[in-house]
Parts: sequence; C-alpha cells; structure tokens
Amino acid sequence: MTRQYLKKAGLLMGGACMALCLGTVSCSDSDETETEKEFVLPPIMYPAEYDADTGVATLTWDPVDNASGYMVYYTDDASAPAASYEVLGDAPLTETSVRDTAIPVGTTRIYMVQAVTGNGESELSEPIILAVNNTGNDLIDGIWDDMIEVEGGTFTMGGYKSDEQPHHEVALSSFKMMKFELTQEIFEALGYTNPSKDIGPKIPVNQVRWVLARDFVNKLNGVTNMNFRLPTEAEWEYAARGGKLDQDGDFPGFNNPDLIDDYVYRSASGQPVEVGSKQPNELGLYDMAGNVAEWCSDFFDPDYYTSDAATDPRGPIEPISTDSLRVVRGGGVNHESASEETFLMVHERSSRAQESSHSALGFRLVHSLKKQ
Repeated sequence: MTRQYLKKAGLLMGGACMALCLGTVSCSDSDETETEKEFVLPPIMYPAEYDADTGVATLTWDPVDNASGYMVYYTDDASAPAASYEVLGDAPLTETSVRDTAIPVGTTRIYMVQAVTGNGESELSEPIILAVNNTGNDLIDGIWDDMIEVEGGTFTMGGYKSDEQPHHEVALSSFKMMKFELTQEIFEALGYTNPSKDIGPKIPVNQVRWVLARDFVNKLNGVTNMNFRLPTEAEWEYAARGGKLDQDGDFPGFNNPDLIDDYVYRSASGQPVEVGSKQPNELGLYDMAGNVAEWCSDFFDPDYYTSDAATDPRGPIEPISTDSLRVVRGGGVNHESASEETFLMVHERSSRAQESSHSALGFRLVHSLKKQ
C-alpha cells in the first residue's frame, strides 16, 4: 500500500504514458482503453511548521474537491526517485494535516502530498523541503554537535550578596548548552560583522551588545529551523555549578581557590583568549568563569529572588530601568586580582544595559531538549 497510488497513477514511472485533458486522464499500453479517470488537481502544501523543542513537524495542505483521502510521501535522500519515498502516517489520510514526529537533527527531509478520489489520483504536489540544522555550513551546523547535555534537576540558587538572596530552590528541565563561548568565526559565518575589540577566529566574540546577540539567535534559528536561545539566569547558574554533579562550591568545577588559574583565564591585559584554554567544570563546560562574561536572557532585578520555589524561571517580565538592564554572568578576563575573585563565583550576579557592550563580554547558547 505504501506507493500503490504513485504507481497506479503513472505519475512517477518513466515508462508510463500520461495524457491530460480538462476533465479526464486516460492511459493505455495497448489498443484496449482503460476506464476514464477523473482529473484531480494536486493539493497545495504549505511549508512545514517545525518545533525544535519537540522535534515535531506539522504539515498542512489545502483540501481538494471530492478527495476521499491524501497520501503524504517523504524521503531524506534528495537523489532518491519519488517511487521510493516512504508514506507518512496511516494512509490514506482523511484530514488536511499530519504530524511527523521523528526528525533527527541534521536531516533534510522532502515531502509531497497526493489527493485520492474514488476513481482517480492527483499529481504530486510541489515538494516541501525541511532542513533541520543542515545548512551545509560546518560552523553553523556544528553548534548543536558541540553542545553538552545538562540533565534537569533541582538546586539551591543564590550566594552571599544581598541581590543573591534569599537562597531558594529552583527546578529546571533538561537542556543543552554550548561547550564553549560563541567564537568570532561562528559569529561571522552567519554573515555578521565582527564587533570584537580583540580579534581571533577561536576567541569568543566580544564587545557584543545583548540586542545584537538576540538578533544573531533569531537569524540562526531562521536558517537552521532550531530554537537556540540565550540561557536564563537560573540555567546559567545551574550549569556553571555542574548541574547534578555539583560539589556545592563557589567556583565552576572546583572548590579550592588555589586552583582558580587552572580553570579560569584572567589577565591584567583584559584581553580574552581562544576558548577552552583552561579546564572545564564537572559537565565539560569551558570558561564558565573568566575569558568573557556572558549575557543571559533575563532582565536584571536586584530584588527578583524570593524564598518561593520556582520551576524554569524566566526572570522579570519587564525591565525595572529605562536602560533595560540584562543579567550578565561568569565574570570576565579583567577580574585578575585576588580581591576580584568574587566576580568569578557561580552565584555572582551582574548586569549591563542591553544596548551596551564591553570587550570582556560575550555569550553562549542553549537549546531545550525534547519533551518526552
């Protein structure tokens, strides 16, 4: 049943003859004339709506008059003949939409739909192509591959300063986070002018405004069909602490301040270096302190913390200041003295206006994991 309509209609078989007229389709391989078949216009299929958080694509098309059902075909091989396409769903479908629930990241999938009536079948629709993180640019497609899974869980958020209190329980869903801070070569690969003060392909993009980081994310999602984003403040702190591997320390990956220079790049020059130059934390995340500080998605509010437990908090709904302060985490390369080590702690909160920038400020991305 998988491809009987394709073959019977003679639409994809090179040896079949096809004659179209206004009202009928008739084919013959001999002097014997087959029963005339109704001419059916092909459905118009719309671009797939893909939810990267769940991995589900929804396909829709316009109804066809007198259609008794629809066949949706797909392939992940652009060179495959249409007769080898697989059938999606329980065919024939009676609705004008269907969900594809198994699309691996890195896949380019091609869809076509065909209408079926009592005594005829339409031609196939124009193909719809859905490329999921498969742009052909290794730097862009590699963002997903270089992400680390952060298993969700509950942790105690907060630190010593007034804006880090009270300590409170936060429950987070699982997500993935970039192993490294976003580099200048990746930033430029998406067509952006490099705003960095300190230049180098493997150096984190720096001197980047929050609004520019947001625009980068939006463009990235447009070309990949993914749902990358900046981390929330809670996600950032949880990941910096090591997630479920947290040793309840103040620094990312270590508790002993004597080890700080093994894990944190800092320098009196204030110049960031290539990502991954120091040891990672428990999850395998590099530069969660030092090198460049990192933008988070949240608006900053020094009084945002409460004693109430929270699940997947997204921060204040609106800014509390006219310059729209955003959360900055991780501390930068410029915090090189012993007196500034508190700026490198996992619970240290900082902020900057979203239109401002700094030579020791960049970002990394996260992506939600599929909800089971």
